[in-house]
Amino acid sequence: MLAIIINLLLVGVAVLGLVLPVCGWKMLRRRADIRRTPIRTVSMLDRGWTALEGRAVPSTDLISPFSARPCVYVEAIVEELTIFQVGHRATNSNRTPVWNQIESVTTSHPFYVEDSTGRVLVSAIEDDVHLDIHESFTFQNVDEKTGAFTQPLLPHIAESVQRLGIDPLDEDGQPRRLRYIERAIEVDEDVFVTGNHSHHGEDLTRSMPGEPVQGARSVITSEGGKRAYVSLGTASAISGRLFWQALACIAGGPALTAVCGGCLFLIYGIDWA
Repeated sequence: MLAIIINLLLVGVAVLGLVLPVCGWKMLRRRADIRRTPIRTVSMLDRGWTALEGRAVPSTDLISPFSARPCVYVEAIVEELTIFQVGHRATNSNRTPVWNQIESVTTSHPFYVEDSTGRVLVSAIEDDVHLDIHESFTFQNVDEKTGAFTQPLLPHIAESVQRLGIDPLDEDGQPRRLRYIERAIEVDEDVFVTGNHSHHGEDLTRSMPGEPVQGARSVITSEGGKRAYVSLGTASAISGRLFWQALACIAGGPALTAVCGGCLFLIYGIDWA
């Protein structure tokens, strides 16, 4: 049984190694799109495809369910732990923890991107928007190897889970081994946005430095088959991150395939005589 699992893992990783370079090239194309799109301030935005940097400002109050932080976009993910045991002896070395996603709920409202010259409205992040953000919050009160609980579940997380329609107890009335994850754009975080800009007639600029920003009716959206892009950070930081991620995929993918292929060769061997 163990040999079958190892062989399947080697084959799976070898196939993954063939796919990674494709992902790397896609990252390089996205990086090229970012670099050749001029970054404008809000007051200098033209109609059509554009890019801007600023801070995220909510149009509607939104609190993330697990971390209870104000945000403009949040994806709440709940995963359940399953521990696979290889062999008859229950030791940490032959236990494999696997987290299975059992629920994912996304809440998104239109939000503003604001800089020193004004603010522009970004349409709600839907399936037609490419979103590039990382996990901003993770909570688990379970040891992955033993399955033992390490601390009580925080009360506000327990309430949020029940609002999501998830029973924190199993059929026997025992607590389920769950992990709680958020991917969010928090209020006042730096964001970079590319998309199609259209203007609906209201002034977006400040009359004088320091005065409140007037209500924005300018909107960034996807257009046709071209997807808007929203990411945390600045354009230069995103460009650098995409370059190194693409390099790792393009160089590391074939290396993984070669290593796994070599291991399979050693396991099965080939008689050249």
